[in-house]
Amino acid sequence: MSGKSQAIEDAYIIGKLYGKDKDLNAVFAAFQKIRRKKVDYVVSTSRKLGQFSQWEKAGSFRNLIMKMVPISFNRKIVEKVILLER
Repeated sequence: MSGKSQAIEDAYIIGKLYGKDKDLNAVFAAFQKIRRKKVDYVVSTSRKLGQFSQWEKAGSFRNLIMKMVPISFNRKIVEKVILLER
């Protein structure tokens, strides 16, 4: 999920929360509670995948490993990101 997508989700949630409560401190506290787990997961996963994908010393080995990753594994990561807020 890109940073742009995260920003759109953030803006949507803040807008919904602000529509219910005009107290910005309460809105921010609720926003943090809703978003923190997902954002932490996305950042952590992105960092790990980025480090692995830039593993230059063993490019051929890295590429082989990437090809061997089952589609179901990738699907689980995506589903976790999508379902974290539900």
